[in-house]
Amino acid sequence: MKRYYLILLALSLALFSCGCVRQETVPENNFSFYYLAEKINFQQDNGFIGKEMRNITGLDAEQMLDLYLKGPQSQSLISPFPNGVTLVEFTSKGSNAVVKLSSEFAQLSEFRLSSACACLTLTLCDFTGVSTVTIQAENSLLDGKPTITMQKDQILLVDNMDTTVDPT
Repeated sequence: MKRYYLILLALSLALFSCGCVRQETVPENNFSFYYLAEKINFQQDNGFIGKEMRNITGLDAEQMLDLYLKGPQSQSLISPFPNGVTLVEFTSKGSNAVVKLSSEFAQLSEFRLSSACACLTLTLCDFTGVSTVTIQAENSLLDGKPTITMQKDQILLVDNMDTTVDPT
């Protein structure tokens, strides 16, 4: 009988070690970097924003933002930021963060500006745990405003509107 249990234990260990039994664990230093999706689909949860997981070890928020602004690694994602955008300043207090980007960021307007702010907000909230992000551009206005403030829980990424129904 002991022999039977030893064989069963050995088989279980063999299955576990060869990957046939898989545990779903996400290391604590994996974070989501949000960018624009190459293919837009508003009927799915990700809508126009996609994400890639990055393994970040030993980086503070400023270093993470510098890495983030370099753009996605995935071919299916597109950076929403103009070339040359850099982090000028980052501050965080409680659940709020303020990000000041270089003046190139002010080249964006309307949808492109809103989507870049949404991607940045989602990324920063995931990494730092803040819930509100205020974004500004160095010596520039953003669509005529000095700052744009977004909250993670108020960003709408899904459009479930039934386009077959006539609204009139």
